[in-house]
Amino acid sequence: MKIKIEEENKQILNAYRGILRSMKTKRTQADTKLIRKAFDVAVDARESIYGVEASGNNEMGVADADVIVSGGRPLGSEDNFASLYELAHLLGGTVGASRAAVDEGYQPVARQVGLTGTVVAPRLYIACGIDGAIQHLAGMRGSQVIVAINTNPDAPIFKIATYGCVMDLFELVPALTAQLQASPQPA
Repeated sequence: MKIKIEEENKQILNAYRGILRSMKTKRTQADTKLIRKAFDVAVDARESIYGVEASGNNEMGVADADVIVSGGRPLGSEDNFASLYELAHLLGGTVGASRAAVDEGYQPVARQVGLTGTVVAPRLYIACGIDGAIQHLAGMRGSQVIVAINTNPDAPIFKIATYGCVMDLFELVPALTAQLQASPQPA
């Protein structure tokens, strides 16, 4: 792959953590040439950082998590996300949400997964009641293992899922949680 950058045609390449991990390629190390060039970037005097505030809880952010349990609109309320938090914590992860769930006010925007939220690439992504809007799928496609739980067998998320469960999340999530709680924990 060659990238040509000319002074009059500047371009920006955004790369998200882990997003290329799942790409398959036939190129070898010998085919790859690393080019580093320092660029002077002028800072616009109108741009300033006025402060940084903590989110107010100790919950891990979705960008940093190796395990994410995400919920969609079918959860129906913020209170129903409690079961996802319980499962996520047992797995050592955190909770994410679809844009629809965030728009409904079930979760804060910091939990939103997708191109319009946070692009993620965890080891395990469990999608609960998420059909799979294109922006959501593009934002979590780099996950190593994707488990989809949805009552709609034609949901687009099943096309990229490693494992698909066509059933009610309100039955499966508590069953998974109970199984994990009953299992002996490694020392």
